[in-house]
Amino acid sequence: MSGTAKVLHYRAQFSGGRLAVRIGTQFQSRNIININVPGSKNWRSARFMSKGISAEIEKTEKAELHVHTSGSVTPEFLLKWGKDINWADPSYPDFAKLKYIEKKFSVSLTEIFRKDDLASLKRIMESNGDKGEGLEGYLARMDLGHRLLHNNLPAWRALANDIAVNSYTKNNVTYLELRFPMIKPLLKPEEIVEAVYKGLFDAELECPGLKTAMIICTIKMFSMEQAQNIVDAMIALRKQAKYRARLIGIDTAGPEVYRNPQGELEKFDHEKFKIPFALARADGIKVVNHAGEQFLSLEDGLEAIRNSVEVLGAVRIGHALALGIDPGSLQDKTDGYGKYYGEDRIRALQAAQEDLIKFLIERGVVIEACLSSNTQTQPEMIPAIDSHPLGKWISKGLKVVLATDNLTTSHTDLTNEHLLAAGAFGLSMPQITKMISNGFESKLKNNNI
Repeated sequence: MSGTAKVLHYRAQFSGGRLAVRIGTQFQSRNIININVPGSKNWRSARFMSKGISAEIEKTEKAELHVHTSGSVTPEFLLKWGKDINWADPSYPDFAKLKYIEKKFSVSLTEIFRKDDLASLKRIMESNGDKGEGLEGYLARMDLGHRLLHNNLPAWRALANDIAVNSYTKNNVTYLELRFPMIKPLLKPEEIVEAVYKGLFDAELECPGLKTAMIICTIKMFSMEQAQNIVDAMIALRKQAKYRARLIGIDTAGPEVYRNPQGELEKFDHEKFKIPFALARADGIKVVNHAGEQFLSLEDGLEAIRNSVEVLGAVRIGHALALGIDPGSLQDKTDGYGKYYGEDRIRALQAAQEDLIKFLIERGVVIEACLSSNTQTQPEMIPAIDSHPLGKWISKGLKVVLATDNLTTSHTDLTNEHLLAAGAFGLSMPQITKMISNGFESKLKNNNI
């Protein structure tokens, strides 16, 4: 492998105790390997990782704090559970999204399941980080998972179990917080929570030492009333001891910039969810939030991160890319509003970033870094793993944990994310161990449960 070779698709994997890195569609494996991260002319010098360090990362117990159900439905799972679904049913609320998938990938979903076409499902469900895809295309890949779970309680239970057991057996994840949404299902919130609870409980029985918890995702496009309904359902469920122990977090997910019902471009207003989330916190529900991943201006991204803490009371922030982008890289460019990034604005943004970093450190807020996901959803902003702000955050003293976001859509796992971080930023095993420890220290679950 050349130290300057550009890798288009990458994934660190273990094979027979050795680390393998995918180069295009090929895998190379050796005891001492040079992890070549896809990059640009700013690609950092090659990092060498020994078999010993790789094995240490693989065997170390880990905490997975940011992983979604719909994006972690494996193609194999969907092929098994999706056979009885009428994929051509126009009454499905998001049928237009399924038609979009069929058009984009030139496939018939009905034919895929009739023919057991696993290869086509993988092509649809696993992101390849195409620059033209971005967040919208990435989220579209998750729509097959949403359709599967639309009205299928047994699938909810089986999926929760599948994610937890695979995380434990393949990545030594001994603590898992599973996130799942309430997006137009025909099922009641309490039915979904019960199914996920049973799946996770089954996994704990199957995997000694595994502990799990649940985080419900509201959607940023929801109205205050919709968010309030979810919070009310959570509070009612938590009157039962089994749910109070495991239904412990609430989040807002989905695009931070979207079209409202009138077709107008709109950014998420944190004030909209202020009251529902305050009621959730009063009941002991912890708030985590996606913020600073997608924005029209860097000022908007920084504001979203701050408002997540000040308005919603978030204790962890997912993605937070606005916190790490070098404002200087925006020189002479325009933002989503058509406004110019001049020298004075760049200096103000640099100061605002430093101030926000200090604020987050003082508040003890944790950043959930999702390396693979960020290169896939924001390829223009994060074109390569080594251009991710993880290294900057660590050097500034922020408390950071690594997470997968979506196991299938991002085609990754938690071991892989730590290997990528070690390779891209030259992290030592103590530094990797510190991030892993941060995960256990930052969990929402009560230690006594």
